[in-house]
Amino acid sequence: MGDKTLVRGIVAVVTIIAYWTLRVGFNVPLDAMIAGLIAVVIAYVIGGPIGILVGWYLSHDSDVDTTPFKIIAGVNLVAWLIPVVGFAVSAVTFQFSRRSNSMPIAYWILAAIGGWGALGNAGYSGANELRVRQSRERCLEGAPSSWSRQDAENLCLRGIAPTVRMPAA
Repeated sequence: MGDKTLVRGIVAVVTIIAYWTLRVGFNVPLDAMIAGLIAVVIAYVIGGPIGILVGWYLSHDSDVDTTPFKIIAGVNLVAWLIPVVGFAVSAVTFQFSRRSNSMPIAYWILAAIGGWGALGNAGYSGANELRVRQSRERCLEGAPSSWSRQDAENLCLRGIAPTVRMPAA
Protein backbone atom coordinates (compact mmCIF):
# COMPACT_ATOMS: atom_id res chain seq x y z
CA MET A 1 0.00 0.00 0.00
CA GLY A 2 2.87 2.37 0.78
CA ASP A 3 4.53 1.87 -2.62
CA LYS A 4 1.39 2.93 -4.50
CA THR A 5 1.07 6.04 -2.36
CA LEU A 6 4.71 6.94 -3.02
CA VAL A 7 4.29 6.44 -6.77
CA ARG A 8 1.12 8.55 -6.81
CA GLY A 9 2.91 11.28 -4.87
CA ILE A 10 5.82 11.26 -7.31
CA VAL A 11 3.44 11.41 -10.29
CA ALA A 12 1.57 14.32 -8.68
CA VAL A 13 4.79 16.27 -8.05
CA VAL A 14 6.08 15.63 -11.60
CA THR A 15 2.71 16.72 -13.02
CA ILE A 16 2.71 19.96 -11.02
CA ILE A 17 6.31 20.74 -11.98
CA ALA A 18 5.58 20.02 -15.66
CA TYR A 19 2.50 22.25 -15.58
CA TRP A 20 4.33 25.19 -14.04
CA THR A 21 7.33 24.72 -16.31
CA LEU A 22 5.12 24.89 -19.40
CA ARG A 23 2.87 27.71 -18.18
CA VAL A 24 5.45 29.97 -16.55
CA GLY A 25 8.76 28.93 -18.09
CA PHE A 26 7.65 28.54 -21.71
CA ASN A 27 4.52 30.75 -21.64
CA VAL A 28 2.29 28.06 -23.15
CA PRO A 29 -1.29 29.36 -23.35
CA LEU A 30 -3.93 27.54 -21.34
CA ASP A 31 -5.98 26.60 -24.42
CA ALA A 32 -2.93 24.93 -25.98
CA MET A 33 -2.30 23.03 -22.74
CA ILE A 34 -5.92 21.86 -22.69
CA ALA A 35 -5.68 20.73 -26.33
CA GLY A 36 -2.52 18.80 -25.47
CA LEU A 37 -4.16 17.25 -22.42
CA ILE A 38 -7.16 16.14 -24.49
CA ALA A 39 -4.80 14.47 -26.97
CA VAL A 40 -3.02 12.70 -24.09
CA VAL A 41 -6.33 11.47 -22.66
CA ILE A 42 -7.41 10.17 -26.08
CA ALA A 43 -4.14 8.26 -26.54
CA TYR A 44 -4.44 6.85 -23.01
CA VAL A 45 -8.12 5.88 -23.26
CA ILE A 46 -7.78 4.17 -26.64
CA GLY A 47 -4.27 2.71 -26.44
CA GLY A 48 -4.30 1.61 -22.78
CA PRO A 49 -7.17 -0.93 -22.86
CA ILE A 50 -6.11 -2.29 -26.24
CA GLY A 51 -2.56 -2.81 -25.00
CA ILE A 52 -3.65 -4.39 -21.73
CA LEU A 53 -5.95 -6.87 -23.48
CA VAL A 54 -3.45 -7.77 -26.20
CA GLY A 55 -0.62 -8.03 -23.67
CA TRP A 56 -2.65 -10.30 -21.43
CA TYR A 57 -3.69 -12.47 -24.39
CA LEU A 58 -0.14 -12.82 -25.69
CA SER A 59 1.53 -13.44 -22.36
CA HIS A 60 -0.98 -15.30 -20.18
CA ASP A 61 0.32 -18.76 -21.06
CA SER A 62 3.63 -18.04 -22.80
CA ASP A 63 7.26 -17.56 -21.90
CA VAL A 64 7.76 -13.84 -22.55
CA ASP A 65 11.55 -14.09 -22.43
CA THR A 66 11.80 -15.34 -26.02
CA THR A 67 12.88 -13.42 -29.12
CA PRO A 68 9.42 -12.58 -30.55
CA PHE A 69 8.38 -10.93 -27.28
CA LYS A 70 11.67 -9.03 -27.13
CA ILE A 71 11.04 -7.72 -30.65
CA ILE A 72 7.55 -6.55 -29.67
CA ALA A 73 9.04 -4.80 -26.64
CA GLY A 74 11.75 -3.23 -28.80
CA VAL A 75 9.11 -1.72 -31.08
CA ASN A 76 8.45 0.71 -28.19
CA LEU A 77 11.52 2.65 -29.27
CA VAL A 78 9.73 3.76 -32.46
CA ALA A 79 6.02 3.19 -31.74
CA TRP A 80 5.75 6.30 -29.57
CA LEU A 81 5.79 8.38 -32.77
CA ILE A 82 2.11 7.44 -33.22
CA PRO A 83 0.69 8.15 -29.75
CA VAL A 84 -2.18 5.63 -29.60
CA VAL A 85 -0.06 2.83 -31.07
CA GLY A 86 2.87 3.75 -28.85
CA PHE A 87 0.80 3.66 -25.70
CA ALA A 88 -0.81 0.35 -26.73
CA VAL A 89 2.60 -1.25 -27.38
CA SER A 90 3.83 0.20 -24.10
CA ALA A 91 0.92 -1.42 -22.24
CA VAL A 92 1.68 -4.74 -23.97
CA THR A 93 5.32 -4.48 -22.92
CA PHE A 94 4.28 -3.67 -19.36
CA GLN A 95 2.25 -6.90 -19.32
CA PHE A 96 5.40 -8.71 -20.42
CA SER A 97 7.34 -7.17 -17.54
CA ARG A 98 4.81 -8.61 -15.09
CA ARG A 99 5.27 -12.15 -16.48
CA SER A 100 9.00 -12.16 -17.24
CA ASN A 101 11.38 -14.25 -15.14
CA SER A 102 14.72 -13.10 -16.54
CA MET A 103 14.27 -9.47 -17.65
CA PRO A 104 11.29 -7.77 -16.01
CA ILE A 105 13.21 -4.53 -15.44
CA ALA A 106 14.25 -4.28 -19.10
CA TYR A 107 10.63 -4.74 -20.20
CA TRP A 108 9.50 -2.18 -17.62
CA ILE A 109 12.08 0.38 -18.83
CA LEU A 110 11.04 -0.13 -22.46
CA ALA A 111 7.37 0.23 -21.45
CA ALA A 112 8.17 3.46 -19.60
CA ILE A 113 10.12 4.92 -22.53
CA GLY A 114 7.38 4.05 -25.01
CA GLY A 115 4.52 5.15 -22.76
CA TRP A 116 5.98 8.48 -21.72
CA GLY A 117 7.18 9.13 -25.26
CA ALA A 118 3.72 8.41 -26.68
CA LEU A 119 1.95 10.61 -24.14
CA GLY A 120 4.50 13.41 -24.59
CA ASN A 121 4.14 13.23 -28.36
CA ALA A 122 0.34 13.29 -28.05
CA GLY A 123 0.46 16.36 -25.83
CA TYR A 124 2.88 18.22 -28.07
CA SER A 125 0.96 17.30 -31.23
CA GLY A 126 -2.39 18.36 -29.76
CA ALA A 127 -1.05 21.72 -28.62
CA ASN A 128 0.79 22.29 -31.90
CA GLU A 129 -2.31 21.50 -33.98
CA LEU A 130 -4.29 24.11 -32.05
CA ARG A 131 -1.53 26.68 -32.57
CA VAL A 132 -1.39 25.99 -36.32
CA ARG A 133 -5.17 26.35 -36.67
CA GLN A 134 -5.20 29.60 -34.72
CA SER A 135 -2.36 31.09 -36.75
CA ARG A 136 -4.07 30.10 -40.01
CA GLU A 137 -7.30 31.79 -38.87
CA ARG A 138 -5.38 34.95 -37.90
CA CYS A 139 -3.62 34.90 -41.26
CA LEU A 140 -6.92 34.68 -43.13
CA GLU A 141 -8.38 37.53 -41.06
CA GLY A 142 -5.39 39.74 -41.88
CA ALA A 143 -5.40 39.09 -45.62
CA PRO A 144 -6.14 42.11 -47.82
CA SER A 145 -9.73 42.29 -49.05
CA SER A 146 -8.53 42.32 -52.67
CA TRP A 147 -7.28 38.75 -52.34
CA SER A 148 -9.55 35.90 -53.27
CA ARG A 149 -10.36 33.49 -50.46
CA GLN A 150 -8.54 30.67 -52.28
CA ASP A 151 -5.35 32.71 -52.73
CA ALA A 152 -5.39 33.74 -49.07
CA GLU A 153 -5.89 30.13 -47.93
CA ASN A 154 -3.07 28.88 -50.18
CA LEU A 155 -0.64 31.49 -48.92
CA CYS A 156 -1.67 31.06 -45.27
CA LEU A 157 -1.19 27.29 -45.53
CA ARG A 158 2.34 27.90 -46.81
CA GLY A 159 3.07 30.35 -43.99
CA ILE A 160 3.39 33.41 -46.19
CA ALA A 161 2.39 36.55 -44.31
CA PRO A 162 -0.77 38.33 -45.57
CA THR A 163 1.13 41.61 -45.95
CA VAL A 164 2.98 40.26 -49.01
CA ARG A 165 1.69 41.84 -52.23
CA MET A 166 0.12 39.47 -54.70
CA PRO A 167 1.53 39.75 -58.21
CA ALA A 168 -0.83 41.29 -60.75
CA ALA A 169 -2.52 38.71 -62.88
